Amino acid sequence: MHLFFRCPFAQQVWRLIPLLRQIHIADDSSFQQTLVLFRKSICLPPTEIKDPILPWVLWYLWMARNRLIFENISTPATDTATKSLSFAREWSQAQPNSQSTVSKPTGNHIAPLQSNRSQPSTQCWIDAAWDASTSRSGVAWTLGDLHPFATRSGSRVIENVSSSLVAETLALKQGISSTLAMGISNITFLSDCQKLTRAINSNSPIREAYGVFQDIAFASSSFASFSLKFIPRSENKEADLLAKQALKAFSSISRSSLDVIRPTG
Repeated sequence: MHLFFRCPFAQQVWRLIPLLRQIHIADDSSFQQTLVLFRKSICLPPTEIKDPILPWVLWYLWMARNRLIFENISTPATDTATKSLSFAREWSQAQPNSQSTVSKPTGNHIAPLQSNRSQPSTQCWIDAAWDASTSRSGVAWTLGDLHPFATRSGSRVIENVSSSLVAETLALKQGISSTLAMGISNITFLSDCQKLTRAINSNSPIREAYGVFQDIAFASSSFASFSLKFIPRSENKEADLLAKQALKAFSSISRSSLDVIRPTG
């Protein structure tokens, strides 16, 4: 009751959900009684959500809780509410009167969908460079030469990264986000991190990156087909270089800024 309905964070998230009818919880309500009240909670138009929003909000509250516990990362209430609405809308739009129903993964299961298999799979190399002294990581992705997209690669720096394994997991998440934004439907990611590849393919969440793993599980279900393959480090030089360059450039900028604001006197 506290986690999903009574704590200030949960209450803030629920206030951001545009419910058709506001639901009031009595002080002595049990968890079961509260679920009954919320089980037909429908959102106002134009959200295009025709199904109850309850399971989506609970799931993203749970993920926000795990991210805070396992990664010490606080998730804004607006992000939690937005993701709940976004995925609920996608689910609703995928349901009605489809003659060829595609089975989507549920929960935290990571698996490819079985449509659009005739289209070739785009290859995307991913890598991360982690600096233990600053807890920063450079993550990068790069597409193969044979693809129709103008953007061939990308990189960024992420702060408060606890380990190299978490950094590799964040690199995969960034690659998924970037390729989905380009409209790629069939994707094969290539990584030189054997632990990450094994965890994804065996559906065994990495404890220290549990929240990121859940994000990957949901996002990967948006592809028509999704796979992750292990490759030797020697075959991942471009993504490795991009990740290191991003981290180095960020560190140089940070040092320059410190030099500029160095106290005097």
